[in-house]
Amino acid sequence: MNKEPLVTVITPSFNQGKYIEETIKSVLNQTYDNIEYIVMDGGSTDNTIEILRKYEGRIKFFSEKDKGQTDAINKGFKMAKGEIVGWINSDDVLESEAVKWSVDEFAKNDKLAITYGNIMYIDENSLAKTDVKLERKPIITRDKLLHKNPDIIQPGSFYSHKLVQKVGYLDEKLNYVMDYDLFIKLLTLGDIKFIDKLLAKFRLHNESKTVSENHNFSREIYEVIKKYNIEPEAVSNRYMKEKDYKYWHNKMEKFIDRLFGKNTSDNIGIYGAGSHTKYLLELYKEIKGDIHRNIFIIDSNNNLKGKKIMDFTIYTPEDISQLKLNNIIISSFTYQEDIYNKVKIYKNHGVKITKIYEEDDKPFFN
Repeated sequence: MNKEPLVTVITPSFNQGKYIEETIKSVLNQTYDNIEYIVMDGGSTDNTIEILRKYEGRIKFFSEKDKGQTDAINKGFKMAKGEIVGWINSDDVLESEAVKWSVDEFAKNDKLAITYGNIMYIDENSLAKTDVKLERKPIITRDKLLHKNPDIIQPGSFYSHKLVQKVGYLDEKLNYVMDYDLFIKLLTLGDIKFIDKLLAKFRLHNESKTVSENHNFSREIYEVIKKYNIEPEAVSNRYMKEKDYKYWHNKMEKFIDRLFGKNTSDNIGIYGAGSHTKYLLELYKEIKGDIHRNIFIIDSNNNLKGKKIMDFTIYTPEDISQLKLNNIIISSFTYQEDIYNKVKIYKNHGVKITKIYEEDDKPFFN
């Protein structure tokens, strides 16, 4: 790598005139000079283009209809001349030394694929959110991305351009979790470096894509789960844990009510005695408080009969007819259809059967 490699920063934009100038200034005011800055605008109809024109000569910008954020970023990647690339969204802010610190790390390791660091959450007025702590994340591995709590921080992260090209850029079928998907792909080819410094500010506001379009957001998480055979609770932890996303608690409460029903006298069977059920019950407790429901855990493993999960007894499928259930919740990802075929006969007796990982083709945390 060159001593002072060219770094390409890309900003995808659409109707973000309220915030984009702050984003632009944060890139142009970097302490590292050798930067190519490309703004890929999706045909904004607000004052975005007027703002971009103010910086002609210092930035490259293109305004045309695109297929969404991922398409715009990929177009930028393909135009990029830098050895190192990254993107910052049009409502987020780079810290002034973010590029320099990343370049320093790439200079130390020829096998480096990704750098990332800490972020701070800010509100619509660019003020730090006092109810959200600065995010510090340790080094992550591909194994952690797949099986544990994959705390990826995209703002302020940078990538080896040649490796981004090698993995085929971002998956254009994804517009919400493409960062997660890219991290997994890049970590098959190179190393990752955590920079324990504040690299970016991530803006939380009601117009944020992850907030305003949660339905599509959660559907994509489900697609990534299938694509890489990821443990579902690991992904849900990563994308649901930040309670400052205003939709999270309300969405989860609606999910719990839809799943369990509001009649507390109902007998609820949860089919599956694995980690998914434990996670589901812990989620219920976090959202609703202590669980005062008639819950019966069901599992085909006879060795588990009589044991408990969070004080709820495990029964076998042969016990179902005696439990007088109103609802059976299928709490298994891998064996969901097999279980459904076993219990669907109870629908004839008025028992509701619910698939939590796919209900009318929607993921359970939709």
